[in-house]
Amino acid sequence: MKFVSLTFIFLSLITFKQCGGASEHEDIDLNINPVYSGGSLSATPYIVYEGVDPTTFQFGSSIAWIEKITLDDEVLYEYEGEDVDVDQQTTLEEDGERTGFTVEVDTDPGSFDVHMVSEFMVETEDGELQEFRHQTIRTVEVKDEEE
Repeated sequence: MKFVSLTFIFLSLITFKQCGGASEHEDIDLNINPVYSGGSLSATPYIVYEGVDPTTFQFGSSIAWIEKITLDDEVLYEYEGEDVDVDQQTTLEEDGERTGFTVEVDTDPGSFDVHMVSEFMVETEDGELQEFRHQTIRTVEVKDEEE
């Protein structure tokens, strides 16, 4: 009987930002929910709002997406953008979650680097929209173990 083990390894991603570029929102955590089943890795990025006061987030077709999935040096998936120009919004309360687009790739077990992005805008106290961007890489370990 085969068992599949799924392990997360959290990596830090250091990014260099240009002056005036979008920064990270201090109350948002970008994470991933991976599932491996039947030779297929399914990964859904999501954000968690850790603030106290309810906040409304404005975004395009998705609040979070996967830029690419790699196994060693092989690119298994790469985001190609959306043709749809959509404006959406959601209000999140403390510990509220919002999922992004799910990506599924057919693959054998291994160590996958999942590159994720979240972009959204939040209205400031001055009534202006401030843009935020989160970018991170999560390593997902899928081991094929026999009992």
